[in-house]
Amino acid sequence: MPLINIHQLKAGGKTLENIFYREYRQSVCYLSKIPPKCEQIKVTAYPEKLKLMNKVQRNSIKLVTGHFFYGLHKEFDSDCRYITTLRKPASRLISYYYYLKESRELEISKVINDKLISLIDFVGLTSKDISQLEFSKSAAFELNFMLENGQSKFISGHNPGLGESRDNLYSYAIKNIANHFDFVGLTEKFDDSIIGFKRRLGWTSQLFYSKGNVTKTRPPIEDICNEVHQIINSRNSCDL
Repeated sequence: MPLINIHQLKAGGKTLENIFYREYRQSVCYLSKIPPKCEQIKVTAYPEKLKLMNKVQRNSIKLVTGHFFYGLHKEFDSDCRYITTLRKPASRLISYYYYLKESRELEISKVINDKLISLIDFVGLTSKDISQLEFSKSAAFELNFMLENGQSKFISGHNPGLGESRDNLYSYAIKNIANHFDFVGLTEKFDDSIIGFKRRLGWTSQLFYSKGNVTKTRPPIEDICNEVHQIINSRNSCDL
């Protein structure tokens, strides 16, 4: 029975994947790292990567991890179970912004750095803003699920546009967690979550880890103005 990890961006997923590798070794499938490795690939294209594998390759997978929406289980003949790790929306989105600021390769980063988009302007971007700033289609697609209820969108399998999230998005996410997830961890309680994963999934490897993909330039969360927090929280009520 393959295990599917929905890797939420900037929620400790890279650190968790290092633990996955020790536990599952060569039977881990990192969808976002299958050639060609390219930031242009849409999240919704990842199921196509599985279809490119032959049946023997797919059947050898014990764990799939990557940035994708709920629904990847449809690509397998056997039953699948899901896991994920969640993070408070404000912490996640602020970390994401400074991660983009550090990068010089991502399309979103180029626009943010070239047009000097501030944190408060970034978290308040609308669909109209994204169009006027001339983000690429793939960048606009990512901003749609990162700026507003992205964790709920991934877990529910639904991706409404900016400003179109409704309470049923939360309901779909909760229903999927109840029926199809073995465990959901929290970045804010990462050590406890790792122990929970080990007990729930029967891991046998040691639980030491080092943090991966840490954004070095991000200021302390308490130094970020209240207005930024308010904007993020108002747009991420389902995730909260």
